[in-house]
Amino acid sequence: MNSLKSVKNYIFCFIIITACLFICACSAKNEAEQVNGYNDEITDVTEGAIAGNAEDADVSTDKAGAGTVEYIATEDIATEENAAEDIEETSYAKEALNDDNVSSEFIQKYYDFTEQTAVHIFCSKSRDNQLYAPFNLYLAMSVLAELTGGEAWEEMQKALGFSAIDSNRTELNKAISALDKRYLNVGRVKIKNSLWLNDNIKYKDDILSTVRDKYGTEIFKGDFQDAEFQQMMTDWVSQNTNQGFKPDYSDLSYTGGTFVALNTLDYYEEWITEFDEESTSEDYFTCSDNSKVLCEFMNMEEEPYSFLKGEDFISTYLHLKDKSNMLFILPDEGIEVEDFLRKEGKLADIIYNWANYQTTIGKVKLSIPKFAYADENYLNDTVKAIGINKIFDVEENAFSNLTDENIFVGAIKQASKIKIDEYGCSASSYTEVNLFANSGLVGEDEAVINLNRPFIYVLYKEKLPFLIGVVRNPLNS
Repeated sequence: MNSLKSVKNYIFCFIIITACLFICACSAKNEAEQVNGYNDEITDVTEGAIAGNAEDADVSTDKAGAGTVEYIATEDIATEENAAEDIEETSYAKEALNDDNVSSEFIQKYYDFTEQTAVHIFCSKSRDNQLYAPFNLYLAMSVLAELTGGEAWEEMQKALGFSAIDSNRTELNKAISALDKRYLNVGRVKIKNSLWLNDNIKYKDDILSTVRDKYGTEIFKGDFQDAEFQQMMTDWVSQNTNQGFKPDYSDLSYTGGTFVALNTLDYYEEWITEFDEESTSEDYFTCSDNSKVLCEFMNMEEEPYSFLKGEDFISTYLHLKDKSNMLFILPDEGIEVEDFLRKEGKLADIIYNWANYQTTIGKVKLSIPKFAYADENYLNDTVKAIGINKIFDVEENAFSNLTDENIFVGAIKQASKIKIDEYGCSASSYTEVNLFANSGLVGEDEAVINLNRPFIYVLYKEKLPFLIGVVRNPLNS
């Protein structure tokens, strides 16, 4: 009887094991089919996107009238042989896929650039709230450096801090790729670059090929007097800032532009840990002039959590889901934001310490006012302050690499906006360059950080700061 029971148990176990193996095999087959289907979908989407780009180029030309607008593809600015070589070996797309880390040398020189330009902007005019996108200005100046020659080139090289243009291109591509990485498939950091050329000017094809292939620059040619070409520029900025900005380019009809360099930033991400709306409460914020405004403060208490305390400031940060961080720097009471920023190396050192985890761990109680505002900066003086002057000189012929025409920079403008609430942070920015022709750490167990007076914030990702701002009055939009 026991023997019969054992046989039955054996048969039952055999059936169970066989059924499990069958289910696993089916599951593996389904998974393989899903993966194959997904790969096919990627191929289809990629091919569709390539075809779509070609169609868009044709549509752009047709919409604005025959010969008015031209989207310049690689074959339009290089021979077929050179274009194939560029695509195979040195294309922007290939460099963007390179997941090597951005070099420490590039990061350090970029921190220096960020500090120098931010200090000039934030200290030259004490407006209530200010905002600046340093990466976009660095990218715009790097593209312009490709177009310059002679003393103008030497100035650009020194101000941007690179020894070789090739290495700067590579590091910029790595930086853009690092900023563009997505982790939890929620938010976005999108940086786009373009040149808009006046078709009355003859440009050198080889340099256009370089800025297209090495920087992922979209290039358009058209009539600056044409309203549809102007509208295309507006639409490009609007589309790439998530409808954040719609600049008016109708003034190109009478300013006689030679070309316009545009780049954009579009950012949105959610906090890793959202603020509890029930913890949001009203409190007073003390402005720069010592007046007080009543506003909503978001509150949190975390342990363990990171903070950094220096001899004249305290700081902490918030994590976002794409592995970017928002750093908050509060100067000690009695120290003006401007005076704090003027201390050479201060801002760069703080960013470096945070990016390299040189902070203290303990309990953090944070209160931060909700804010949303926009800012606009004209950056000619800022660029000149870091030693770039020749590109503004009417007689210098600084852009000899691009054209035989004597052209110069007329205006560099940047507009930005930002909003933070209990759920996350959103921001957008565009930078516009118009060119014209001339026929120590202190350890603490606990930190209370109440941002109830003017403070500085920095948005950074993969050690790269891309937005910096000052809040002097959270209620001013």
